[in-house]
Amino acid sequence: MKKTRSLGSKVTLLSFGLVTACAAQAPTNDAVQDSPEMTHSANASLPGAPFMGWSTWNFIGHNPTEANVEAQARAVASQLKSHGYNYILLDDFWYSNPATTVDANGRWAVDTSRFPNGLAGLASYLHGLGLEVGFYLTPGIPVAAVNQNTPIEGTSLHAKDIADTSRFETNYNFGDGTMYYIDYSKPGAQAFVDSWANLADEVAERAAAIGSAPDGRASAVEASGVEAVGAVSTDTATGRSALCLRL
Repeated sequence: MKKTRSLGSKVTLLSFGLVTACAAQAPTNDAVQDSPEMTHSANASLPGAPFMGWSTWNFIGHNPTEANVEAQARAVASQLKSHGYNYILLDDFWYSNPATTVDANGRWAVDTSRFPNGLAGLASYLHGLGLEVGFYLTPGIPVAAVNQNTPIEGTSLHAKDIADTSRFETNYNFGDGTMYYIDYSKPGAQAFVDSWANLADEVAERAAAIGSAPDGRASAVEASGVEAVGAVSTDTATGRSALCLRL
């Protein structure tokens, strides 16, 4: 079952089966037309095809870097973009160990040894190629956030207020013992998840501000042309999730 929660005009949080390139695998219009149960008005609201793109998990796997992701993106832009493949999904292994390192609001911190220009720098480069970008996360709240009791963005609450420290979520990068479960009955739990979507907006704004980087990287779209959309997509069967940033 799909669950959708709107966060204003720019952000939508979704929970559904695992997605490719941060998009629901919606049926095509042809498939819908074959179903007598669908009305014309419902059909008209559906996209003609799912979002299409390439994920680092499919080739780079455990070793994504700014250099190899950008190299792959250039191949997608030159050979596949004209066929509708316009998303790059940065899957796992882009962040520092969440058992020890988080940002000021308890979220994952970019591994700058892999991505020296951060997520915003990567997004700026990919957008300059005419591509859009998403990045991946797993459920839960980092152990480091609880140990440091970091504030939950937009609230007076803190990480310890929402963490279930009796059990650990699965993390495919650093393993068990790095992410606690979130107790969603607690105030602040939804706000913490929402803060990830807010982070997507912030990354989009920084990517737009970067523009043409001094090292000759491709030019980003002008700030006036950027629309940021964040989405958290979760596979309830496996626990794999993706936080999506669309520029």
